[in-house]
Amino acid sequence: MRNVRVYEEAWPLHTPFVIARGSRSEAKVVVVELEEDGVKGVGECTPYPRYGESIASVMAQVMAIGEQLEAGLTREQLQRPGAAAWRMLPAGAARNAIDCALWDLQARREGKTLAQLLGVALPNRVITAQTVVIGTPDQMAASAAALWQAGAQLLKVKLDDRLISERLIAIHQAAAEGTPVVASA
Repeated sequence: MRNVRVYEEAWPLHTPFVIARGSRSEAKVVVVELEEDGVKGVGECTPYPRYGESIASVMAQVMAIGEQLEAGLTREQLQRPGAAAWRMLPAGAARNAIDCALWDLQARREGKTLAQLLGVALPNRVITAQTVVIGTPDQMAASAAALWQAGAQLLKVKLDDRLISERLIAIHQAAAEGTPVVASA
């Protein structure tokens, strides 16, 4: 028998994350813990309202297959089209959190990293886009400069329908030569 725990966590952001659809100062996630024979696998997800998800709806989706999870539902069973778990759990945040917890549980049970379990080599280096959130041109330029100073190599710029040229010119002037900048709404 497997123990299943589902709960919400909120993580404060260093600075508010501002995009065209709104602003937030914390990241709320749903955590799924699966414990079996003293080994715990953990997965998490971020529900997105724009996809009809909320913390409550995602937690309810996870608990809808709680008995199957407690009975030992596997990744293969979760991912099999037409299976009960597949039909009850649409693609989205809840399925993601459960899938991640099942992968983590399997890797930990076998005493392996996820890369070892999958038989893949991890890259030595991964370039991650750092986001410049919406603000005045000067604020965005300062944010880009600070990110570049901190080692960013790829900037993703959030924009709305105002001051687009002014913001991008200010960021371009503040960013290091050769730093790729990608604009996004």
